[in-house]
Amino acid sequence: NTGPTRDHTRGTSGGYYAYIESSSPRKPGDKAWLISTPFSPTSGDTCSLRFFYHMYGKTIGALNVYTRSTVQGALKLVTSLTGNYGDAWLRKQVTLHETANFQVVLEGVVGNGYNGDVAIDDISMTPGCTNLAGPLPSGSPPPATTA
Repeated sequence: NTGPTRDHTRGTSGGYYAYIESSSPRKPGDKAWLISTPFSPTSGDTCSLRFFYHMYGKTIGALNVYTRSTVQGALKLVTSLTGNYGDAWLRKQVTLHETANFQVVLEGVVGNGYNGDVAIDDISMTPGCTNLAGPLPSGSPPPATTA
């Protein structure tokens, strides 16, 4: 078994959530991103990302949370979840400490098999996070990596 049978918000099979499918044509290591709107720099511990995640199956990949200060710039890892957490929605809150304008990047990564969907639902930012009026600068792409 894999993936959620219901969403978190309503707790029904008729609800909605975002997920990365691990079955074909997906391959191990494939990634899917959800990218936030831009935010202004944070102040103290007042800005947090909140979401519910569902990671169920024998071959779960990862759910990574990054920030970035330019559209093509390097990603800064904030937190990473890996492994099978069972057939349940679990809550995660991550405090963000950013000194420049930034975006949040949520990344689902396919594991080593088809039994490992990663899902997220009810994503929000705390009131201490301030939306930025304009876009992030494009920046320079990060250096290429080899696998």
